[in-house]
Amino acid sequence: NAASSNPPSNGVSYNKNGQKTVQDALDNLYSNYNDKIKYGNASASQILSGKTALVNGNKVTGSMPTMQKVATDKVSGSGVGHANASRVDYSSDSSDSNDKFLFYSIPQNTYTGDIAWVRASNSQVANAIGLTANKIVKGNTILGITGTGTTGVDTSDANANENQILSGKTAYVKGYKITGRMRNASVKQGSEAGLNSNYPGLPVLYGTSAQLNTATDGTKIFSISPATGYYPGSGSSYVSMKQSDVASAIGLTADKLKKDENVLGITGTGETGYKVYSFNRVKIPASNIALASDVYNSLTLGTWKTLVPKNEFANFWIDLGFTPTEIVSCDLKLSGNYQGLGFRMKTGDTEYRYMANLPNELDMNSTTNETNYSSFYTTCRVDQKDKIMMSMHNIGSGTGGGIALQTRSNEFYLSGSITYR
Repeated sequence: NAASSNPPSNGVSYNKNGQKTVQDALDNLYSNYNDKIKYGNASASQILSGKTALVNGNKVTGSMPTMQKVATDKVSGSGVGHANASRVDYSSDSSDSNDKFLFYSIPQNTYTGDIAWVRASNSQVANAIGLTANKIVKGNTILGITGTGTTGVDTSDANANENQILSGKTAYVKGYKITGRMRNASVKQGSEAGLNSNYPGLPVLYGTSAQLNTATDGTKIFSISPATGYYPGSGSSYVSMKQSDVASAIGLTADKLKKDENVLGITGTGETGYKVYSFNRVKIPASNIALASDVYNSLTLGTWKTLVPKNEFANFWIDLGFTPTEIVSCDLKLSGNYQGLGFRMKTGDTEYRYMANLPNELDMNSTTNETNYSSFYTTCRVDQKDKIMMSMHNIGSGTGGGIALQTRSNEFYLSGSITYR
């Protein structure tokens, strides 16, 4: 084209004579355009996903998500999406206010639609504000946390159970109210027996495992395991044992008690501290028979002879083989070797009037034989420490007075028993 003295203003410079190559003109044009497009500082994450833009001369495709696309569920009833907060804080803001606020970290996105939400879970909020179960009163729930605490004193370290708390009483243990079950041993229940007529309201509670023991300090003790319950003491509660159980525990039996004595409901049959020695028809040697006027040698089997004359005595003894300290009781019988009526009583010196015919055994304790006669009696004694002796005494005297004991035997025997120690 022919140069014009007034070239058009199209951004291309010309020389004085108006002449310019096409290449020069294009280069000049690009240089001016490039200066104008070197602007913008947005990144892909700052441009909505699916949109493009020219940034600093480069085409950039956005990656910033929209709220609806990242939603995993919807706000109930609204159909609006939401995203999870990655952090929740409970603190004061940068102002001078002392108030605290909940701060949510908002995920990078753009909000479209009518409403958009940022959500935080119950646990995130609870953690942010320091909410724990022990800070919530038992029976209440906040942010999904069920309370375990109680108002007032902390009872989490208490360790009592129902059986350790008195019946009818209550206490709090580990946040729970507990009603006691432990029996009050001073209160009678139902048809239980009362202690006695003076205290009919006190129950009879039986102990067990009665024992005789030696304590570690050497003291001899009688121990009873009490029935379960609370014992107020001071005469308002007792532990009982049956008399028979106490007797069994201490080893008390009838033979260890003196005859006819009663202890703990047991009637004695023995002599406390004594022993019994019994014997039957032990022959008395001639050397162990002492008769007045030495009449023994005149005795003839089957012939009536005077054994104990008036105002005389006779002694019959046997060896015991031991030395008793004391004779408590004695039961002796003297018998002969004649079969049938072997003894009789006579009175007078010249005129014989037979008062009684006796069996061939004289019982020193019987009231049906020789002890019926006021002038004649028998005794039992220990002589020379190891001999048991039966003594006969005839205290009648004078002409025609008193009685005499006669016999048909010429050998004699002792039977009976002694209680001694």
